[in-house]
Amino acid sequence: MLSRSDRPLGAVAAKFAEFGVEVGFFVPTETGLAKSIIDAHASLRRFLKRMAIHDFDQQLKGSDHRVLIDAVLVDAKGHDERTVSLYRPETKGGDPRLWVSRLGSAARPGNLIAVFVGADARLHVVNTSDPVVWSSIDDPGSYLRRSFPRQDASQSATELLEMLREICRQGFVESQREGPTGVGYTLESLLGIKANSSKAPDFKGIEIKSGRLGPGGKQETRTTLFSKTPDWQVSALDAKGLLREFGYEDTSTGRRQLYCSVKNVPNTLGLALRVSDDTDYLNLSGGVFETALVWPLEALEGSLRKKHRETFWIKADVRKQAGTEWFRYRIVEHTRKPLIGNLSLLLADGTVELDLTLSIKESGRTRDHGYLFKLWPHDQPKLFPSATVHYLEATSGT
Repeated sequence: MLSRSDRPLGAVAAKFAEFGVEVGFFVPTETGLAKSIIDAHASLRRFLKRMAIHDFDQQLKGSDHRVLIDAVLVDAKGHDERTVSLYRPETKGGDPRLWVSRLGSAARPGNLIAVFVGADARLHVVNTSDPVVWSSIDDPGSYLRRSFPRQDASQSATELLEMLREICRQGFVESQREGPTGVGYTLESLLGIKANSSKAPDFKGIEIKSGRLGPGGKQETRTTLFSKTPDWQVSALDAKGLLREFGYEDTSTGRRQLYCSVKNVPNTLGLALRVSDDTDYLNLSGGVFETALVWPLEALEGSLRKKHRETFWIKADVRKQAGTEWFRYRIVEHTRKPLIGNLSLLLADGTVELDLTLSIKESGRTRDHGYLFKLWPHDQPKLFPSATVHYLEATSGT
């Protein structure tokens, strides 16, 4: 269980995130090291599948179907060639297991072991609890750093960046819509992007996210990562039932509604998000309902991957004239390939939040504006590799 780790999981994941490296984790137990067995828990299985290393779902039981892959153990001397065994036993329900050859020589019970796919496409194994090995992550010349995969910008990004520079040259532009969505709607209109409800990225595979800069020069509102409907087949409640059990009356309209943010600790309505490293689901729980709403974590990870393969996070200065907002789009933070495996960790520790937006229409039907998963800008590096920052006004002459 990852909860038995002798290292803070979130801090280690955040450090790898600085270099744009997606990692999986496991924590060996005393029994596991003695018997050469590591349980391949749910999040580790999803990591191996996502990185095209191994799919336990397709593996048959028994030693005849064991899979061996070449791997690299990062150690104090640099690295050592190892083999990783992946299998499902005939007994105990065929629970997925793995073993890194001679792991006992490099790890102790409770150590936090990270795995990632290196630049050479091989699986790399790192004992982050080893102070010598872990400190090498800050040395650009170390084997660990040199093994990290690299990322390249797309041609679409170059095209979009020049379009944004041209918009910046216009200075402040009048908002084309009132309210919070005005900053995004106006920019997309200037780019010639029509408003739609598509879950696909906005511009030639690039997602565009716009935000207002506050007086201190920072964005002061959360960003919506994506919207994802629960799996109604396994959820204890539907939208109407959720409103019935946890909704409240709006004093101005008299309608029943449920507008709130939910994270890993109960809110004032008693709602909280629950995820553990040995399950494949995110649960919204409250009162007697442990699984009021349920999302498969793989589905949430799929939404993040599809939506944010490449993203422009655009910041705008704001000023008001006669009650109307005007925007100058000034800063772009360009990210590529989100760290998909970090999503479940950030849901578990409350970094990623869920906004519910439900109400009852006059007709009596339930209305919702999506199940919105949100992130504060200062937490963005935990999920997205280090951004390339472009200051648009530097080439605009304004």
